[in-house]
Amino acid sequence: MEIPHQGVQVEGDGCSHAIRILKIPSSKGVGEETSLALERSLLDCTFRLQGRNNRTWVAELILTNCPLNSTHSKEQASTRHVYLTYENPLSEPVGGRKVVEMFLNDWISINQLYQCVLVFSRSLAEMPSYLSLFSEIRLYNYRKLVLCYGSTKGSSVTIQWNSSSQRFHLSLGTVGPNSGCSNCHNIILHQLQEMFNKTPTVVPLLQVLH
Repeated sequence: MEIPHQGVQVEGDGCSHAIRILKIPSSKGVGEETSLALERSLLDCTFRLQGRNNRTWVAELILTNCPLNSTHSKEQASTRHVYLTYENPLSEPVGGRKVVEMFLNDWISINQLYQCVLVFSRSLAEMPSYLSLFSEIRLYNYRKLVLCYGSTKGSSVTIQWNSSSQRFHLSLGTVGPNSGCSNCHNIILHQLQEMFNKTPTVVPLLQVLH
């Protein structure tokens, strides 16, 4: 798949090369509303060639109007920077199709999670107060959503889209004073994952964890 771009640009001291993307192709499997909202929020997408061997590409996405406010100290600015790193296979020329393929898979993951996050953000105003007290949004960096829950917010659930399996992947953990302990919901993790993939909405998940 071809991605429209501005061609190779020379940056900084003349040793750095960058490619600014003009438009990222829409992702299949998400609604048009999600695609348009994410497209409008994307201010810039630039690939930069890094490393002495010139085989490492870093894609920088700059986004605004994040639908969720988290408690993470690095997520308080009006714009968010997302960095995606790709190693160009030795068997391919620099900037070969494999890098494009990996990037588009990551873009699909971002779209799938963004769709879930949009629904969640709209339901926050009507979410029962007991769930608001029970949980908090610890982190949302467009690649994953981390929610902490419990009386001390010592348990966590991380939601990500897995492009290989084409499914959401949930992982459970503990944070703060509980860090290192086992999450008590691990015994039903498989059921939670099946439930979430059937209906990928956050509020019902929190209700089960409660």
